Amino acid sequence: MRRMIAVLGTMMLFGCTPVPQPTPPPSTSTTAPQPSTSAPVSSSPTATPELATVYQLPADRDSAEWGTPVASMVGKKLSVARLNLSREGWRVDLMGAYRLASDRILVEFRLNADNAIRSDLKVWGDPEFDEWFHASDEAGGGFSSAFWEFSDVRLSVAGDDLSYRPVRTATNHCLCTMSNSHVRGFGDFPAYVVLTAPANATSVSLALRDVGSFEDVAVSPAVPQRSVVPLGYGYQLRLQSWTRPTPGKVAARVSVEAPAAGLAGSPFRQRRYDQLGAAPWLKLTDYTMAYQLLLALDSSGTYGGWPDAGGCQSCAEAKPVRAGQAVDFEVTLPDPGGSGLMAAPTVGWPLTAVPVEPDAPRSEQAVWYQGRKVTTGATIKDGQIDLDSAVLFAVDKATLTTTANSVLDRTAKTLQDQEKRTVRVVGHTDSTGSTAHNLDLSKRRAQAVREALTKRLGAGWTFMVEGSGESQPRIKESGLSGAELDRARALNRRVEVSFS
Repeated sequence: MRRMIAVLGTMMLFGCTPVPQPTPPPSTSTTAPQPSTSAPVSSSPTATPELATVYQLPADRDSAEWGTPVASMVGKKLSVARLNLSREGWRVDLMGAYRLASDRILVEFRLNADNAIRSDLKVWGDPEFDEWFHASDEAGGGFSSAFWEFSDVRLSVAGDDLSYRPVRTATNHCLCTMSNSHVRGFGDFPAYVVLTAPANATSVSLALRDVGSFEDVAVSPAVPQRSVVPLGYGYQLRLQSWTRPTPGKVAARVSVEAPAAGLAGSPFRQRRYDQLGAAPWLKLTDYTMAYQLLLALDSSGTYGGWPDAGGCQSCAEAKPVRAGQAVDFEVTLPDPGGSGLMAAPTVGWPLTAVPVEPDAPRSEQAVWYQGRKVTTGATIKDGQIDLDSAVLFAVDKATLTTTANSVLDRTAKTLQDQEKRTVRVVGHTDSTGSTAHNLDLSKRRAQAVREALTKRLGAGWTFMVEGSGESQPRIKESGLSGAELDRARALNRRVEVSFS
């Protein structure tokens, strides 16, 4: 039934996405950010927007430029048949990699599906975080339509056994291109993703499944300064100004433009504004004829402001522009703080050339994008390490296996590399077996991990050990079957190690 709803929602409301509310990050402070357990911020009532004026583009208005690719590859035949997400025929141009902060970089691509076997942007989603994952994600509010991310990119560095992944919110949404578009026959299309990366890396490798690996990619020390970027379909987006109308809010004044001559490589196709991307904060009923597919980011790409769910809160509405026309919108967003803001469209590359004054603290409604690193048996996030029970323990056992040693060695090293010395270990199971048995098993597994870490870390550490059994699933198992149920159960069998 959920699949039928998703397909019907996508067919009827092409270009729209549903609404998980973001988890608010911690307050602005000098301490390291920690995940928040606060309730989602409710949306304010939708205001009736005014009608914006569509105008002719001035003859001297500059056009967005793609630039010169660093390297190019073409998608290959499908390697994982069960995914049914072939990238065969896609052209992938790597446009650049740019340092945002010590733990993350921005990577930009130009895609082209004119010769692709399958041309929807769903093929670029990370299979670990596809729309079915989100549909079962209770913390994310649940989805009832497809949600497509450009997120299946893996970063690695020579001599490092970690695989670095896209940064994500607590509700598992990446900082990356988000779109429900089918782009065959419409030329070049921009895409970006912010990836976790080691601080000292000046050269990285970027792997894309069924495409290949871009090797020895130089990481530029700064993001390009620009105020206009391509959106695809012959459109471009221009950032005109930032203002701070009220405390905790920042307003971006933008222009959606359709140059009469089009953009190189992207023929013009008239689109509604909600079809120039997609976003997790929009509801299926959001049909405001306004552009609101924008994030406000701090200069490090660590915190970002999502628009309120439930319609266009501050921007004006307008009819779609024709070739040679433009329209201006203002989008009010939670303030990520600072003065070096970036405007990140959900399609198109981040815009960085326009400053905002004065400096301001971060809004409580801004969301935190956590770094993620993966090694065998462990996913390492900011403030937390998720250990795979299947690697640590045999089925229904709480005795550590010999293969657990390398995972626990990596966990101990990660703990030693940070300043906190209080560690919380929580065991979790799937829903198979009785509630009492699962609770006992999860406690014994957490205790086994605690004892192993104590031996590796030595004195000076404080441990808190808990077992949650099946009560806190990462993915809800009810309503799932077959491969989806197996996957959910595997994700739910884990031991979480957090530090504070």
